[in-house]
Amino acid sequence: MLINLEQPGIISILTSYLSCQKLYKDAEGTFLVSNRNISCDTEEYIWFRNVVVVPSLLFWGLLLPLAIFLIMRKNKHDLYTNKVMIMSLGSIFLDYKPSRYYWGLITMVFKNVVFITNSSLKIDVATKGLTLAQVFCFYILLVSLTGNPYNDKNLYKGEKLIMSASMITLFFSIYFLGADTYRGLQVWSLLIIFTTNLVALAYLAFQMLRVLTKNLLEEYHVNQLKKAKPQALGGLILQNLNGVCPSIDKKNFISIVYPGETKSSMRYAKILKFLERVLRIETSPSTIKKRIENRRKKH
Repeated sequence: MLINLEQPGIISILTSYLSCQKLYKDAEGTFLVSNRNISCDTEEYIWFRNVVVVPSLLFWGLLLPLAIFLIMRKNKHDLYTNKVMIMSLGSIFLDYKPSRYYWGLITMVFKNVVFITNSSLKIDVATKGLTLAQVFCFYILLVSLTGNPYNDKNLYKGEKLIMSASMITLFFSIYFLGADTYRGLQVWSLLIIFTTNLVALAYLAFQMLRVLTKNLLEEYHVNQLKKAKPQALGGLILQNLNGVCPSIDKKNFISIVYPGETKSSMRYAKILKFLERVLRIETSPSTIKKRIENRRKKH
């Protein structure tokens, strides 16, 4: 878990030591972007880069993911049931299908490549942007050829949308820089970038709202089942058949099955049901049952 949390930050710090620039256009020497007091042309910097930074990048960016892959491969038959593996490396593989347990490591290496490419290439912005675009294209092509690696199909759709938005943003950012004397083209570029990222963020917000609403609905149903009278639980079947039997009196039914029901909680239930229809959420009975069992185990 710590590796997954800290590794991106460590890679970011290490790659910052590879990013050097001139202080001004005609300057002879180059200096670190993160600290302009450090020259990239001194023997001390070159020694530090070659002896400390590069080996550390190889360890954190390549050797460590490889070691984790070998450990997961060795335990792949009981990877999703082994408590030790779940506690230590679960954040890397639990979101992915059992057949694609390694995909978290691929995304880890992909992020490392983006960091290193962005920091180490001493080229103009346009060329660097096109180089990063090639890295994104390779990942999109890999995902398209191998199919959805995630357990949740919406997560897969979200990733493809975000990657596409990144590609469009890169392209029109370069377009914006190249059209510095054409105001209309720059405005057009900014409009496309803004619209693309707005759509991507709106999709993510929509999916987050769906997950939140689903959790609230399941939590509500769990609480209702806990409050229900045992002798009236059979009436829950009638509630499910309410669309078939419209003559059932909802208010009387709720007051019998859920004696503690108030107007405010009924209003809350109506809001949740409305969101359930709008967001097209299906509350799973198995999920509700699992939550009840987990609560019983805790108590």
